[in-house]
Amino acid sequence: MAGALILAASSGVASLIAIQEEKREISYGFICDYDHEINSIFGDRSKYAEEKNLEESILVFNRLNTRERMELSQKCVTATNAYSTASTKERLLEKIEKAGVIKNLDVSTTAIFKIFVEVKNSQRKGILVEHT
Repeated sequence: MAGALILAASSGVASLIAIQEEKREISYGFICDYDHEINSIFGDRSKYAEEKNLEESILVFNRLNTRERMELSQKCVTATNAYSTASTKERLLEKIEKAGVIKNLDVSTTAIFKIFVEVKNSQRKGILVEHT
């Protein structure tokens, strides 16, 4: 569902991050108000994000005038930049550059063999992605 949320927000739809829960109807608010650096919208609930009443979040949107809705829409578009291909690639390269295991060559022969076997198994299954 996070992928659909990002696509909707990137196309200008003012998008709420709803939280799946059976007991309460809650959200993290609009995607533009969410701290994407410390909170991932993929997977489990975040211990850092502020939970809000979902109905109240919807009412906030309903109370906005046309200009405020357009501003919110543009903020949602901007917020999705954190999930663009270029941004994701940049963050991945940063992590690779900071990887201490590569710098001090502290890699066992067993670990290298396991990676080799994993790559070969993937290739046999037709998975043609790069392994890092």
